[in-house]
Order: sequence, then structure tokens, then C-alpha cells
Amino acid sequence: MAVTDLWHLRDGETRSLRYGRGLQWQVRVPGHPSQSFRTKKAAQLHEAKLLASPKPLPGYAGSTVEDLLDAWIAGKKGLSRGGFNSVHAGYMRARNRWGDYTPDQVLPYEVQTWAASMTVSKTLRDGQKVVRPAGRDTKIKAISALSGALEIAIQRRMITANPCTGTRAGRSVKRDPIFLDVGQLRALAEATMEHCRAMTWFLGTTGVRIGECCALNVENVSKRQGKWRARVRQAKSGRGRDVPIPESVANMLHLDRPGGAPLFTTAGGGRIDKDNWRARIFKPAGEALGVAGLRPHDLRHTAASLMILSGATVKDVQAALGHSSAKMTLDLYAGWWDDGLDDVSDRMNSLIGETSGNRP
Repeated sequence: MAVTDLWHLRDGETRSLRYGRGLQWQVRVPGHPSQSFRTKKAAQLHEAKLLASPKPLPGYAGSTVEDLLDAWIAGKKGLSRGGFNSVHAGYMRARNRWGDYTPDQVLPYEVQTWAASMTVSKTLRDGQKVVRPAGRDTKIKAISALSGALEIAIQRRMITANPCTGTRAGRSVKRDPIFLDVGQLRALAEATMEHCRAMTWFLGTTGVRIGECCALNVENVSKRQGKWRARVRQAKSGRGRDVPIPESVANMLHLDRPGGAPLFTTAGGGRIDKDNWRARIFKPAGEALGVAGLRPHDLRHTAASLMILSGATVKDVQAALGHSSAKMTLDLYAGWWDDGLDDVSDRMNSLIGETSGNRP
């Protein structure tokens, strides 16, 4: 346990063979990996920090951030394929940058610099590679992966505080939702390939997410008490829900097939892949419609607006969309109920007129 001068022998005067090469001062504390510094003061401060911190649990003293990230990602294997791929992207970014470090070498200001300078690259159709600043969501996933790994380091008593605490990913830019009217929804459906038109109507009238929609089977659609319902089992929240289907849309569905067959299929009869459908079917149809920036999730917003216009309550829309609370539904769509207040006042005025000889 000491701060060692690597450039001189023990007498402090005679130069060693590595004089002038690399960092001069090395810190060795049992139970912790050795580390070198440029100045003696920095080495002494690091030594004091290690002596004041608890010793790592047996077997973890030499663990790197890569080891900790591997332990962290192992706990994510129960996620859906899409969810796991999402966190794995953040894991790879953190591993590429910090994998060779030990947890005590990760400094807060360096983590913030890493987050601020993060970039993504994209290859265009002509083969040109474009590099641009990473979006907030990309940064959050990478920071979360590193932070999760360093929480494991704290549990193993390798460090006492998480250097990711307080790291900022930047401000989020909220995108305004797009609401299609019935005419636009019909035009969008007509612009898609024939085998996808029913799916477009289904998304635009039920509010089911694209991933939930692609996972539906024929057996998930049924008619009860004269009303059509779809049972969404693979929901984002993990909780299943029943979604109402307009009869005109239900009549578009091909339900005379085995129950385990996909509800919506490709032209060849296979299950639709959401990413492939988004790129090859939905995007060209949206461009043909002439609505800039239209995304599949806007069909969910469209369905909510049509439900409200048809007289649905907040709780009705919440249940259909699978929101965790009515507050969330109101936060997203309160304006649509506000637009309906004029109709309420007109109906009340008619009621008052009928019961009072047209004189309030």
C-alpha cells in the first residue's frame, strides 16, 4: 500500500529504465486495481479515496466496466425482442467507450462529455455515410446501460457513488401528434397494398400499437353480445386488454382461418414484420397522402380522436388504448373533449328549450 515513483529508484535520485515514459506515480492498494497518475498529489488523493472506501467483495476487485455491463445485460434477457434490442444498443455504446475502464476510473465530467458528443451514423442509398449528433433517446439508452452497470459496481463495493448521477442527455423535442380525419384515413388505406388495407383501418380505428397489431392472431378477434372485440395479449404494458372493433372494420378481416394464424399477413401469407411494414408499406402511402412526417403511431392518435368524436368518455379511451391512468389520456387528448363542449351546450340548450317553451 503505497504511492510509488515509477521514474526513480528507491533513493529518489537514480533514474529507472522507464524514466520519462508513461505516468510517473502508481497507486497500489490491496483489493483494488493499480492505477497510475501524472502528479504525486493526484496519486495521493486517489490512495486516500481507496483507503476510505470499503474493500470490494471477494472475486470482484479486478472487474472492468465490460464485466459489469455483461452482468447488467444478462438481467434484460426476459424482455421482448424489440425491448432487448433497444437496451442492447445502449449496452454496445457504453461497452465500446468504457469497457476497458475499472469503475473507479469513470469520472462524472467524462461521462457528461461522452453523452454530449455522442453521434450516430447512417448510410444513404447512394452509399454515402452521414454522421450526425445522437438524439436524446439514443443518449438515454447508453447512459442507462452505463449507470446500470455501475450500480452493480456499488453493490459489489467497488465504488461508493455512481458517476452517471446527474448526467444530462439534453432536452427532448416533443413532436405534435397528427390526427387524420375519416377521409384521410380512407385515402391512406387505399394508398397501401391491397392486403394491408384492412390493417390500416384496424390501426386507425382501434388505437392498437403497431407491434401489438402484428402479434394478433385470428383467435384474438371475437364477437360478444353483438359487438366485435380484439384481445391484445402482447401489450406494451404487459397487461392484456379488450379493444372494440367497428363492425365495418371487422367485416374486412379474414376470420375464416385457423385460430393460430396471424390476423394480418404479408402477400405470401406470413406474419407481418412491423419494421418492414413501416418502411415498405406505410411510408410510401403516407407520402402519397401528402401528410408530412406521418408515423404509424399517428394512427393510434387518429383512433383516439375518432373515439372521442363518436362520444367515448375518458375512461373508454383509456381502456381501449391501454393507458395506465385517465390522467395520461387527458394529457394527450384533452383538446378533443374541449372541442366537444360546443355540442354539449347545444344539446343542453335544446333540452332547456323543450322543457320551458323555448324560453330559459
